[in-house]
Amino acid sequence: MRVLLLLLYGAGLRLSEALKLAETDVDLNDAVLHVRCSKFFKSRLVPVGPKLAQVLADYARQRPTAGASHRRFFRCDTGAPLTCSSVQRVFQALRRAADVKRTDGARYQPRLHDLRHYADLRAMPS
Repeated sequence: MRVLLLLLYGAGLRLSEALKLAETDVDLNDAVLHVRCSKFFKSRLVPVGPKLAQVLADYARQRPTAGASHRRFFRCDTGAPLTCSSVQRVFQALRRAADVKRTDGARYQPRLHDLRHYADLRAMPS
């Protein structure tokens, strides 16, 4: 979960994009991700920084291999691909445990998708 959160924040990916990454879509030598058939069926290359590339490389070396009949980059302990709903449930549990919440009266509490938009804000000139 840690690696997935770092990827969502550091690369600004949508959760579905990250979970659909195949092993071959993660080029650790060139530190680039190939996001395929995303929103509006577009594909793109997403560069990642050296620290995030190292985190991804470390995960790739130790990720579960048992039962991995598919080639998704992110897997659960059984080797099966992670699902959006299970990742969102874990994120909400972590958010509550860390007492991260909005206090401005907004309808929605922080979501995984908010990491994508925060990454967009960081890229804006001051």
